[in-house]
Amino acid sequence: MKIPHHKKPSACAGPERFKALLIVMISISILHSGFPAAAQNTELHDDDGKTRPDHLRLDRDRTRSLTELRVLQPDQHPKVLFFRIASQKARDGMRWQPWHEKFSRSMGIVGKSLGEEKFGDNDRVLEFFNRYKSTHPEHLLLLHFNGQARDPIFQAEPFFAGHWIYYNGATILEDVSATDAVTDIKVSDSRLFLTTTGRGKKYQRHEDVGLCELDDTGRPNWSRNEQVTILKVDHEQKIITVQRGRYGTKPRSFRVGHSYAAAHVTSGPWGKESNLIWYYNFSTAAPLDEDGKQAGDIFAAQLSEWFAPAGPLETFDGVEFDALRYWPRNKGNEHRGMDINADGQRDNGVFDGIQTYGVGVVKFLENLRERMGEDRLIMADGDRWYHQRGFALLNGMESEMFPTGSDANFDDWAGGINRFSFWSSNACKPVFQYIARPESETLARMRLIIAGAVLSNAGVAVNDFVPNVKNNTPSAIWDELDKGSENELGWLGRPLGPAKHLALEKPDILATVGSSRSNELRDWICPVHCTVSNDHGAIELNSRPGEDGPLRFELRDIPCDGPDLFVSATVSASPRKGYPENTARLLQAAVAGSEIEPTMDVKIIPNMSYVNEKPFTSSFYFKDLSGKHVTFRFRIEGSEQIKISKLSVHAAPDVMFRRFENGLVLANPSSHDVKLELAKIWPGERFRRIKGSPNQDPHTNNGQPARKTVTLAARDALFLIRETAGGEVQ
Repeated sequence: MKIPHHKKPSACAGPERFKALLIVMISISILHSGFPAAAQNTELHDDDGKTRPDHLRLDRDRTRSLTELRVLQPDQHPKVLFFRIASQKARDGMRWQPWHEKFSRSMGIVGKSLGEEKFGDNDRVLEFFNRYKSTHPEHLLLLHFNGQARDPIFQAEPFFAGHWIYYNGATILEDVSATDAVTDIKVSDSRLFLTTTGRGKKYQRHEDVGLCELDDTGRPNWSRNEQVTILKVDHEQKIITVQRGRYGTKPRSFRVGHSYAAAHVTSGPWGKESNLIWYYNFSTAAPLDEDGKQAGDIFAAQLSEWFAPAGPLETFDGVEFDALRYWPRNKGNEHRGMDINADGQRDNGVFDGIQTYGVGVVKFLENLRERMGEDRLIMADGDRWYHQRGFALLNGMESEMFPTGSDANFDDWAGGINRFSFWSSNACKPVFQYIARPESETLARMRLIIAGAVLSNAGVAVNDFVPNVKNNTPSAIWDELDKGSENELGWLGRPLGPAKHLALEKPDILATVGSSRSNELRDWICPVHCTVSNDHGAIELNSRPGEDGPLRFELRDIPCDGPDLFVSATVSASPRKGYPENTARLLQAAVAGSEIEPTMDVKIIPNMSYVNEKPFTSSFYFKDLSGKHVTFRFRIEGSEQIKISKLSVHAAPDVMFRRFENGLVLANPSSHDVKLELAKIWPGERFRRIKGSPNQDPHTNNGQPARKTVTLAARDALFLIRETAGGEVQ
């Protein structure tokens, strides 16, 4: 069985630089065609060179079932995984025995084991991972794979030059001969090229450029191309100096006025010795290869073959696509931007009102799901507004941090809850989701992140340490995840119901008697970019004649007597024309004056959710408010009809709780302390605190009985042990 693998390239490295890869029971060599072929090796060894015992060999006859995985059992909360640190330690040379002892202490591993974005000893990672899975078949083994881009020397042979995204390019102004020598190329606009690009000052690489012929209409013809790397840019002479015949291509001649040069859209590099990685062009408007295939077609076929029987990823339970976006990332500057439809002009991928890149990504996922079947988990990033919309095709999402990265104050707390909840209601079964590498400067906020996971039926994929613990003593798992000193994974057991918002117990401001206006919901909704009407008790929003979306409305002059307002909205939406089935629409809520338009350079939109044809209840939490009244503005993607069946506003923080067979979880995302009476939250029950590790937070987790009233600090959570565990909720 063959799989892509490579070592650090020389300046002219191409696919011939790949090296042989050995994994469990699989002997691997590289094919330039890019697709695996079977070969077997039954002799595997431990670190000391002795033949591995039979009980550690991979059992290829084992009937695999996702339903047997521990993380998918309903009575296993919290769900704990190790993240990419497991693959990194194997790649760095950690011996099998200590590696196994360390990383078998959770319910599974999410890790990188291929070289699509980073160099390293991935053959060793694959051996460790397959060996781990054969020893622990009940543990999840999930491939973490970059779904947005790949290293051009990583198994790129099946792809053709038009399957990548380029910036708008320049016409070549002088004949270029076919030579291996460094070449000066005169171009119409040298500002479209950079000598170096990369990730910060530390990770810079010379820019990769595609050269191609122009067809009779003046459009780039990527079937006749050469890949080069820029060595120097002379803006005064409009000359780019390049190294020829890169990434497996051969130097060819290009005629003046009939040829074109464009820089690749890239990210990375993701290591000191790694390359820039090239963006796939998933757009339905992108060029096709000679067989009429798009990048997503090649990608889906390649991945599914690696997961097939006798494939190098046969034992893996599925894949999580890191960085796979629905909206393409905004890359460029004042001179250049992405050319999604490959016509030589910058664009954003939207043609005739359709976001063709996102549509293409969903079609790729449809193709992959058809090939992989339902016995593999397929997941993707989902913590930001531009992430995945393939809800019915994917089993769930990864949230990198929580609610999302760079949100230390939990301003998007409600958005994080909404995203997990919407995926739970709309994803392909079985549903599995997790928070990846949770990080915070305080253990209180770390508890709140973990609470966000268990409130949402999500897991937590941890790295190697707990930050800022006493004495900086490393620890692999937080006390809340394994019941502290009792070291019991899944200790909370089965949830006894969904998570609850305490704010909903407060009066609905919109229905409060004595309000300054009618208590009818229709009278509170003020159309801004839509029409509003009643439909059998629901509020119907439609676009105005001749107007396109988005739909917008307001809730004006809402009384505000404190710092917190909580909004609950049950909404359904007609599908958007021209988009795949089940592609949900973005719903946003904001205080007037703080709206954020979803453009490609925007990363975080607080208080977001999704809507589709199935009614879904979203929550929106606004904190640190001032003034006596506030106006909320709502924006719904698209111009198709929206129905609001319920809408309420409550003057309270979004404090949440959830009851489990063996415990209670409380969460306070607000900016102030709250006092909670446990007898009101769970009458007739007694609780005690976790007995925590001495190097974490022994003050909070002191093992003592919980008082009748607990004070939950700002941006903190509390995990309590139920002393009458095992009974039903009262």
